[in-house]
Amino acid sequence: MLNKAKIVGVVLALVFLGIALWKIDITELGNTIASADYRFVAPAALLTFLGYVWRTYRWKRILHPTQSIPVRRLFPVLMIGFMANNVLPARVGEFVRAYTLHKQEAVSKSSGLATIFLERVCDGLTLVMFLAVLSLSFPLPPWGTEAAYFASAVFLCVGVFILAVLLWEDLALTVVRLCAQPFPDRLGIWLLSKTSFFIDGLRALRRRRAVLVIVASSLVVWVLEATSYYLIIRGFAVPLSGLTLVLAAIFLLVMVNLGTMLPSAPGYVGTFQLFGVLALSAFDVKREVALSIALVSHSMQYVLVTAIGLFFFWKQNLSLRKIGSDAIKLTD
Repeated sequence: MLNKAKIVGVVLALVFLGIALWKIDITELGNTIASADYRFVAPAALLTFLGYVWRTYRWKRILHPTQSIPVRRLFPVLMIGFMANNVLPARVGEFVRAYTLHKQEAVSKSSGLATIFLERVCDGLTLVMFLAVLSLSFPLPPWGTEAAYFASAVFLCVGVFILAVLLWEDLALTVVRLCAQPFPDRLGIWLLSKTSFFIDGLRALRRRRAVLVIVASSLVVWVLEATSYYLIIRGFAVPLSGLTLVLAAIFLLVMVNLGTMLPSAPGYVGTFQLFGVLALSAFDVKREVALSIALVSHSMQYVLVTAIGLFFFWKQNLSLRKIGSDAIKLTD
């Protein structure tokens, strides 16, 4: 399965990179990268790092009804998962994180995966909100408007589904039980068990205060990330300033992160560059400059996250081959 995913990922990366490089002047691209002001990279990296710390705190609050785990123990698990997304195909890192959480903290893999799923929904809804606010100050290009509508529909539907499952938990379990009737009893019991554990992972949404903290933490995470993009853009000669530069950074943040939710190569190679070019081109930034910004920003994030994740991975004596194959087996 992973080998097929690798092949698909490589093909998609080549296609996306090909589109991103279309009509790019390679000489001008090289000159733009060489002349950039890299003093902005270090503070941008620090903000990105702080964003992952806040992600860990948010995850702690989501996990709290299942198990209370300190941030210092959760942070290595989170970074190992994001590192795995950078080196393994098909977003296996999400399963790696649930698997590692189970190994380190004895949290059910189904519950762990549910909390990660809830994280992703929070991320998507926050990005959609950013896009809605952005559209009040900047006319989105037609493709940007379509992307906004599509993302809004997807994440709002998923959000409604989660709320429905929590409000009518017994009904959800009954539906699963009925669907499992044609299958052997053992499979039906397994499905009900997994569904129960999955619902347990969503229980943080039953507490009003927890919801407020999760929402506020999501805003902090993405404001830190947007500021990181803003600083990277500042290092290049772009015809933007003031509020327009802030809006460009937000649009870049939103489109890159929504774009990387599509199937892609490990580390989102190709996808990141393509959506980075598209986002900044909407602000009349030259393609060579836009691609340079995307390359530098992506490289900074990739090196930072992968290095931290590999450090914790090595420190805990884990096997990438074993964890990559075992992580997708969500049996407890």
